[in-house]
Parts: sequence; structure tokens; C-alpha cells
Amino acid sequence: MAITFNVIASNSTPADPLSITPGSTANDVIIEGVVSDNSGTTVTSWPASFDQIALQATTGDGMTTGVARKKSATGSEGALSTNLTNTIIGFMMSLSGADNTTPEDVTSVITNT
Repeated sequence: MAITFNVIASNSTPADPLSITPGSTANDVIIEGVVSDNSGTTVTSWPASFDQIALQATTGDGMTTGVARKKSATGSEGALSTNLTNTIIGFMMSLSGADNTTPEDVTSVITNT
């Protein structure tokens, strides 16, 4: 089955907690990305059933970026909240047809500090 991009939802107004409704369908993989204009930002909680893939603070530009994913959406997710130590902006995208047992087939490598 081909992977289909379903929907992307975002919040471009800095907030904490950040609340986004992903608009997913059953068995979708949901990817969330967040950005904070503060290199000291940490995630205090991702939405339920989300696994953190990466969280990186960069000292050169003073930013923190993070990525998490939910392997198998129910299709009835409402607004999902991410809590951090500083305000952030972010997005969620929903993918159908992705392998929801092992969705990534690459390894995260972080080189920018």
C-alpha cells in the first residue's frame, strides 16, 4: 500500500501547552514537530501514546526542535496537547498506509550544536 499524506494541522502562535487537532483516520501514523525560540526548552509531556523521536537544542541560533510520533491513530483524536518549559509553535501531520509497527526506516543523526 502506498503512503498517503492525509492532513496537516499547525499552530503558528507560540503557546504552552501547544494544542493541535491532527485530523487523522484509524491506523494512521501521526508525526508532530515543535519549535521553540529558546535553546533551554524541554518537553514535559508529549500527547498520550506519542514517542519522542528527537529533541535538539542548538546554541548557534538558540532554538529547540522536537519530533514525536504516534504509531497507530484511533481516528477519533481530538485536540492533542504538548507541554514544554517554554512556548512553542508546531504541526501534526497524518499519514495513511505507513507501517505503524516500525514507521521509520532511518536513524536520527544530530550534528548541529
